[in-house]
Amino acid sequence: MSHPSTIIFITYKLGCRKKGNKLKANKSSGPDEVSLKLLKLAGKAIVPALTDIFNYSINCRTVFSSWQTAHLTPIFKKDDQTDCGNYRPVPLLSVPSKILEAVVNDRLVHHVFRDNQFITERQWAYRRGYSTELFLVHPTEIWRRAVDSGRVVAVAFVDLRKAFDSVSHEILVKKLEYRFGVSGPLLDWIKDYLSGRMQFTVLNGVKSDILPVTTGIPQGSVLGPTLFTLFTNDLPAAISEGNLYMYADDTSIYCIGENADVAVAALNNALLEVQRWCIENRLTPHRTKSEAMVVHRK
Repeated sequence: MSHPSTIIFITYKLGCRKKGNKLKANKSSGPDEVSLKLLKLAGKAIVPALTDIFNYSINCRTVFSSWQTAHLTPIFKKDDQTDCGNYRPVPLLSVPSKILEAVVNDRLVHHVFRDNQFITERQWAYRRGYSTELFLVHPTEIWRRAVDSGRVVAVAFVDLRKAFDSVSHEILVKKLEYRFGVSGPLLDWIKDYLSGRMQFTVLNGVKSDILPVTTGIPQGSVLGPTLFTLFTNDLPAAISEGNLYMYADDTSIYCIGENADVAVAALNNALLEVQRWCIENRLTPHRTKSEAMVVHRK
């Protein structure tokens, strides 16, 4: 098993400018007020300084406090405007931090997805060659064939409540170390990246107090989706009967039986196993956003 921490340092001078160029120039700056437009205008002149800063961060195994602070803007979704749950918090994060995250993320993805193929084939989000269209076509074709052969399909669509915000740092770090072989400076850097995070909200020009964030993966970050994928990588293996597929935190489970009673019983057992996994990993299924159905011939 190769460890990404042993070769991560050689990528910065080759990659930090490319990663910065890939970010959209119209993106808003974070709390540190360093804009991507400014970095792009600086061009090659800023690359050596950024490289030194990034290497310092990794070598010292620490993330600067200004890179750990998120500026949240609440965006209304629907229904009652007086209900805080109907707003989506859109975070603004440090642009230099995102560039470093992109470099770290590339190394982590290369280690997990390509060098060792640790990732489950049942996770379809954040992966090259996998799309929402294929995610829909793959199981529905299996269901069609089952129904055409006279069998019954029981399906559940499970949504995890505030999944990104509820990820346990302690459990995530253990999984990175013991299941994916992440160690050394890279693991220590990720630990510091997750800990000590702060956030504040600005509404109608009024800024709230800055408060600590003790759980969760930073939304809007470059590294966040990969960390969430690794955190939930063992969920499909948690069920002993049926099939489980994921697209980020949206989970689909289906069981096929000779009749409705058999299929539904198998699905209920699978849902109990998913519930046990959620308890062990400190996540909560969202009951009002989860659905179930039975597919069969008339």
